[in-house]
Amino acid sequence: MRSQYELQDTNNQNTPYDYGSIMHYAKQDFTLNSAKPAFIPKTKGITAEIGQRKGMSLIDIQRLNKLYGCVRTSTTGPTQSTSKCNEDNILCGERTCYNPTNHACSNGQIILCKKGQLPCGVVCYNVANQTCTADHKVAVCPAGNVFCGKNTCYDPAKYTCKDGKIVSCQSGQRLCGKACYTTLSQTCVEGQIRSCPAGKVLCDPGHCYDPKKHTCKDGKFIECQRGQLPCGTTCYNTGTQTCGRRNLLLSGG
Repeated sequence: MRSQYELQDTNNQNTPYDYGSIMHYAKQDFTLNSAKPAFIPKTKGITAEIGQRKGMSLIDIQRLNKLYGCVRTSTTGPTQSTSKCNEDNILCGERTCYNPTNHACSNGQIILCKKGQLPCGVVCYNVANQTCTADHKVAVCPAGNVFCGKNTCYDPAKYTCKDGKIVSCQSGQRLCGKACYTTLSQTCVEGQIRSCPAGKVLCDPGHCYDPKKHTCKDGKFIECQRGQLPCGTTCYNTGTQTCGRRNLLLSGG
């Protein structure tokens, strides 16, 4: 119905938008092409599993507690907080509000996540080599490895990661950012792949050459002069020499 696509006010109990809610649609719900997501988070750095059905999220639980008036009590009487947090914040302890997108809360104490970190339950984790599981526990990759997706670690010196899947470079290829490139005709400059024109190959990061006219040795371009042609990693005089098998120079008699 049309009303399903109109903006409506919801009662979120003064909690932030919850990507990890058990009630949230999955990324591919309602899409005709499963390779393209129907839902893409506007907020960057979201690590929650959108559309998970493993259990209620922390914010799911907090909303229910607020909706039904479930509060903490102690031997000295009720300790219900009279504090009200804004739409982006939730309570830490009884009276302190915090933003759960960049803070964690442990035993009533707010923890500010540093640059390169995100909250996971009651702690902060490093996004480069750690991840936050569905049950809000931090998982760590071995030294030198980083995460690809939520659960798989890989060595960025040997592999790359694309769309949550590990990509292995083939023989004759190397990594450039998140893609593989062919060392014979391409190079990597500041994480960007640069290719040689058709019919040319690469000698050094900044020089493409025609292997029918010139050659390359130890990463250095060698320009064959007039009356010369390339033979392996050197040039030979066409009038007195020839290039034999396995690029061996042969002198004329």
